[in-house]
Amino acid sequence: MSRALTVTVLFMFVFLLLLCSCATVSQIESSWKVPSYMGRQFSKLAVIAVMKNRDESKAFEMAAVANLSKVGIDAVPGFTFLGSDTLVPQDELEKRVETTGADGVLIFKTIAVDKSKVYIPPTSYAIGTELPYGDWWDDPYWGYYTPYPYHYWGYWYPAVQVVGTPGYWTTEYNYQVETALYRTSDNKLIWTAMSGTYDPRSQSDLGASLSAAVIAKLQADGLISGKTKRL
Repeated sequence: MSRALTVTVLFMFVFLLLLCSCATVSQIESSWKVPSYMGRQFSKLAVIAVMKNRDESKAFEMAAVANLSKVGIDAVPGFTFLGSDTLVPQDELEKRVETTGADGVLIFKTIAVDKSKVYIPPTSYAIGTELPYGDWWDDPYWGYYTPYPYHYWGYWYPAVQVVGTPGYWTTEYNYQVETALYRTSDNKLIWTAMSGTYDPRSQSDLGASLSAAVIAKLQADGLISGKTKRL
């Protein structure tokens, strides 16, 4: 394998490794459900996200709706029936939710965002590569022109086999989000949970990660179907 190809393959491997290691993880820290709830499972949900702004809320809702669809739950993102309104009276909100035909309203609300500065130390790793023109070392005349330690090539070549990244500072965020499930027939709170999500890459990423954790918990609590929808 040529040196250039080896370096390319290595960088692709490192990129994929970093991509996998950066997967966002959300954790349900606490939850509550109406004691002895005997109602039927929810089959269609209106999903509302209360984030920093309308664009972030929309991205979150779309990701959450996509995850609900995967487990066979019909879901309607809030932006489709709330529009651009940022403040809707209670009776008007109830009317708009009713038009969706949803039997439940799932609301995600950001409670706090903790920000911290973290220093990422320098990293280095060796590149496994073949020496160019390996037959040089078998050439009796090559000894007269040996590049190391009598030539700058011998100093440069081993150095390029070590690749590293410099140290740097980065800002990391920890999102605390409260999720609540209401029954539309009587607007009663059925279930609520508090969760933590460490350093999501985007609101869409936050929505995908957090909604997956919420869905798993709702399934475990028997509030929604546990069936995976076949595509």
